[in-house]
Amino acid sequence: MIPQKVESHPYEAVQYSDTIYVLPGDYLYKIDTNITIRTIKPKRFEGQCVTWVKKRTGFNYPVGIARNTLSVARQNNIPTGLEPRVGAIVVIDSPNYAGHSAVVERVYINKIVISESNFLAPNVYSERELDINDGEILGYVYYGV
Repeated sequence: MIPQKVESHPYEAVQYSDTIYVLPGDYLYKIDTNITIRTIKPKRFEGQCVTWVKKRTGFNYPVGIARNTLSVARQNNIPTGLEPRVGAIVVIDSPNYAGHSAVVERVYINKIVISESNFLAPNVYSERELDINDGEILGYVYYGV
């Protein structure tokens, strides 16, 4: 689903599914269906998800689109797998052909926290939680991990 701008909110806001992300000034908030608000570490970042991953991890191999990250890593003998590790690149399936990539920041028993760019809106850095068994996770690249 493509994030949609929410016009009726007093701040700059982006709606993704049933969640609204609000950017009042320098803060990014998540407003879920229960109307609870929590800070998500707001930042503006110029670039697509692959640009963020390269900057954050140093993985500078030419991948073109995020979906290619796993195959490029394997071609260059960089370890890959299905187990999340802090600092690993996570490759995620998406409705568009390009896929999505992010960096694993924290690993819990049933979930991971990832950092990413260009998921909520163009050039917006965000962090979010994913279930470890999320079917959209294609795999992890352990570059420098």
